[in-house]
Amino acid sequence: MNLLQKSLFRTSTCCRWLALALALLLALPSVARAQAPAIEIQAIRQFVTQTMRADGVPGVAVVVVTRDGTVFAEGFGATGLAGERITPDTPFILGSMSKSVTALAVMQLVEAGRIDLDAPARRYLPEFSMASAQAEQITVRQLLAHTSGIPTKAPRAAGDARTLADHVSALRGVALLRAPGVAHEYASPNYQVLGRIVEVVSGESFGAYVLRHIFSPLGMRHSYADTNSVSTDRLATGHQMMFGMAVRRQLPLEMDRLPTAALMSSANDLGRFMRAELRGGELDGVRVASDSTVAAMHRPLVQASGFSYAMGWRVSAIGSEAAVHHGGILPNYRGKMVLLPKRGLGVVVLTNASTVIGSPTSHRLADGVAMIISGQQPPAPSVVSLRWMLIGVAIGIVIITVLQLRGVRRAVSAPRSIPAAIKEIVFAAAMVFGLPLLLGFGWGEMWRQAPDLTVWMIVAALLGVTTGLLRLRNSTLPPAQARNS
Repeated sequence: MNLLQKSLFRTSTCCRWLALALALLLALPSVARAQAPAIEIQAIRQFVTQTMRADGVPGVAVVVVTRDGTVFAEGFGATGLAGERITPDTPFILGSMSKSVTALAVMQLVEAGRIDLDAPARRYLPEFSMASAQAEQITVRQLLAHTSGIPTKAPRAAGDARTLADHVSALRGVALLRAPGVAHEYASPNYQVLGRIVEVVSGESFGAYVLRHIFSPLGMRHSYADTNSVSTDRLATGHQMMFGMAVRRQLPLEMDRLPTAALMSSANDLGRFMRAELRGGELDGVRVASDSTVAAMHRPLVQASGFSYAMGWRVSAIGSEAAVHHGGILPNYRGKMVLLPKRGLGVVVLTNASTVIGSPTSHRLADGVAMIISGQQPPAPSVVSLRWMLIGVAIGIVIITVLQLRGVRRAVSAPRSIPAAIKEIVFAAAMVFGLPLLLGFGWGEMWRQAPDLTVWMIVAALLGVTTGLLRLRNSTLPPAQARNS
């Protein structure tokens, strides 16, 4: 080898070493990204088990993800089916977490140029109309942000075979609370309308669209949009907390409400969904949305009470950490997803129990786990747990009922008293009309949400009416006869 060849060989070798060093330097960021942050697994496990035990919740599934993988996935408790254990792959009904999926479906069609966010919804649904003329101005963006002005308690369609089209038709006689775009008013009918828009624009049923364009591409193998598929996958049995005890209660699956409350998924699958959100719409080489689309979905559009609302997501701080999140509440299931975008972390908690009283276990768990993985201390356990709060309510109900029974017995032989009779009848009216109005439920929904309270309210109202009628009866008798009757 001559001098020139040696020189060229040295130069070539040096270049190879430089290239290798440059490649390593370029790879460092991705290596750093691949390393999971230090997650205190034992702290998560302890926090979940303590909260679950204190609240009396039968089953919980928890998953923690980074952009690049799952760092914690565990099931706690039982499904309610012959004592089968909850696992991270156990499907639950998602409630309003379905809205985050619906928002992605809409934004996929926006990205494809088939929907314009600022176009009136009537462009895609000419049959969409309401009692207020301003409803014609409602845009797709306003539906996504719950700023359409549609009331929270707008009526739904009735009947066993109702569809999304029926729910849209049910809004025809409804007046807007306020002009579109003025303020946030969380109302599930917004997402029923959006689901129908997805159907009309895509030419597919909403469930079929979600399966084909979101669940399947993201590898969400334990996620469903129809009852026939989930029956083979052991859906966690729902429970309602009645007088401090978790009682199994399965309600009919509302397949007509998929866009807003009825999609089904597991904690592991929602972990994949959140990873795609954290990665700007891509997972395992499959892209379901662009980075800019995901960013737009997480960008606040309107200020609400204590949080901002984006598109299918709420935005607020959890502890000291900025978070994008959404919960789901049904009469027998509750859950919550939390994204910590700056840290590239996500948490999902699913539970198979619900109650209309107290703070949801799922939401406190999700927020607490989010605080743990972001280096914060989770909230200290409440002095009075959810279970004991419900037991306290039950004790109060028993005391009131005993007092009412004593009142009935005394009214049989009590002297006439019209004021006392009026007082009892007013109490009964408050049970029948006032309490449902205060809770925001009709009697049908009261029975779905809280059958224990509903039964007690009926009993309390009947006892009140009975006492009042006895007092009125006695008031028509002479005092001596009233005392002897």
